[in-house]
Amino acid sequence: MKINKIFPEFTVSYCPNDIFDCLNITTDGVDVWYDVHGNLCAKSKFINNKYLFNLSDFGNFLYEVDNDNLTIYPEKKENRDNINEIYYRIFLPIMIHIKGFETIHAAGIVTESGVVAFAGCSGVGKSTISYSLFKKDYGLWADDCVVVHKNADDSISTLKIPFTLRLKDSDNRNKIAYKITRSDINNSEIKNLLKIVELVKDDNPETKIDIKKLNSKDSLEVLFRHSYYCSLQNKKLKARMFNNFSHMANTLPVYSVRYPDDKTQISKLVDILDELVLH
Repeated sequence: MKINKIFPEFTVSYCPNDIFDCLNITTDGVDVWYDVHGNLCAKSKFINNKYLFNLSDFGNFLYEVDNDNLTIYPEKKENRDNINEIYYRIFLPIMIHIKGFETIHAAGIVTESGVVAFAGCSGVGKSTISYSLFKKDYGLWADDCVVVHKNADDSISTLKIPFTLRLKDSDNRNKIAYKITRSDINNSEIKNLLKIVELVKDDNPETKIDIKKLNSKDSLEVLFRHSYYCSLQNKKLKARMFNNFSHMANTLPVYSVRYPDDKTQISKLVDILDELVLH
């Protein structure tokens, strides 16, 4: 499996393209995403073997399957670093999904036996927890996206892709804590996926830390809830996604971890995860 072949090159265009006019939310076949606050954040559509995607406050991207061509259309002039950041953080996970892999909104750490993925919504603490475990001598595998592949023998592997782990400093500014670039990855960067942990932050600071192993039905819901995809209008891709996630839900241990929105509890939470989940 040549990992670098799943990283599509892209071009940037500032020329208007009326193909995106069909991304009106009242048009049939448009998938719509909202953030945790209920704000519209993205729209997408699969039409004529093309994937169209609109990211609010940034612009559009067009992936043409037939010629493996990706074009990014920013709404305003952007420097290349900003475009690259959006590409690796949002577009690349979607492109990898289109190219035959499942992608989960998760951070990942490496144990001696394989990778543990920490799935969750933005702001739940995935990066903070994975970096805290990194300081306990675990390896860092992913931040924001864990790539999953079902092998011919039905085992589940995960592939390493470029990522930048950012943590907030004392002034609430995002600072780079760890970075893996495309050139840092070679074709041997494949490991077994051991388990998945969904992180759920409770607004009540009095909430007790609770770890629960999920049944297959609830595990499947977790996988779909935190999956990356562009559009479910492609029926073949939708069926593949359901089959792979169903297999994962029935073969991999999936946990739900609920914890209070209290920074003083992070150290305790990391110690519990270290003892109860990672061993």
